[in-house]
Amino acid sequence: MTVRVGRNIFFGVTAFLAAGLGTVWFLMFQPVPDFGPSLTERLSADPARLEMHVRALTESFPSRSGEDPARLDSVASYIREQFEASGAVVEDQIFVLDGVKYRNIVARFARKNLAFEPPLVIGAHYDTVVGTPGADDNASGVAGLIELSRLLGEFPPALPVELVAWTLEEPPFFGTEDMGSAVYAGLAAESDRLPRLVISLEMIGYFSDKPGSQIFPTVLMRLFYPSEGNFLMVAGRISDTM
Repeated sequence: MTVRVGRNIFFGVTAFLAAGLGTVWFLMFQPVPDFGPSLTERLSADPARLEMHVRALTESFPSRSGEDPARLDSVASYIREQFEASGAVVEDQIFVLDGVKYRNIVARFARKNLAFEPPLVIGAHYDTVVGTPGADDNASGVAGLIELSRLLGEFPPALPVELVAWTLEEPPFFGTEDMGSAVYAGLAAESDRLPRLVISLEMIGYFSDKPGSQIFPTVLMRLFYPSEGNFLMVAGRISDTM
């Protein structure tokens, strides 16, 4: 009797641990069905274009901070030109702080019959920390956003998509209601057209196959993810996966 109880406890604990590890694996990796290579082959980003935009942002508009509104405005014009070239419907989302005008740039892709559906929003900020060229944070994100606009222009999405280049995301505006993303969110709420989902592109320009080039903050994550910085990660709350 004792042996049977012990065996049942052993199998019960084993099953519980297996289920727990399986849940952790699913939440971390979010496996999706493989529908074949055709979509990825068609929607292929151009590395040369990505590099061109990063160089344009960092070399033509270095130190794109809130302390230099004129330079920020020039960057916004560059981004707008790229969005317009993709065929998107483009809007300047203008707001004023201390008498100075700033603007988010919004590119919309939607079929006419879906124009009023909640959009998928993908954004990146084009300002930098004072005194830095911001090649990684966040010219890489903006370059990805611009390249994505080109792809969406060639392959119109089935759902409405808004690409947003936000301004004033760095200090001293970070964490305040004056951030470009906060202004965008407030206007979306006022118009009663909340996004279906928001993805923020942040520092996507780092790549390394060297072991140890990517370090995760917790031991659990290190058990599941590689130590090479050669992949993209989507981060979110556990509740967002439910």
